[in-house]
Amino acid sequence: MNWVWVLIPLTALSIPIIAIISGVIEKYIKSQERQANLMSEEMMSEIMALRDASEQQRQIYEQRIANLEAIVTTQAWQNQESHALPGSDQRYPMPDLEELKNLSNEKKVAILAEKLK
Repeated sequence: MNWVWVLIPLTALSIPIIAIISGVIEKYIKSQERQANLMSEEMMSEIMALRDASEQQRQIYEQRIANLEAIVTTQAWQNQESHALPGSDQRYPMPDLEELKNLSNEKKVAILAEKLK
């Protein structure tokens, strides 16, 4: 019977301790959720930025390929290729790229095609 008197104060003291510990655990769990949400938002924004950059890069490459196709498929290129001897190392003079730097792609294609004539 003596042990009952020990349990009553022990129970009374353990209730606030358990309440404090559960409050701390709850705050910790909420902060972990918030941190996970922030990380996922940051990661999503980073992924979107990378996607936009890769889309811009793809458009630039498509434009370059279109310019190269226009140069290669011009009549002048076909004539030059047909008049070259088989196995010859016929070289074409490269234009000065500095003068082409500020021009639009269409003008660059026209200049390069003209130089190939």
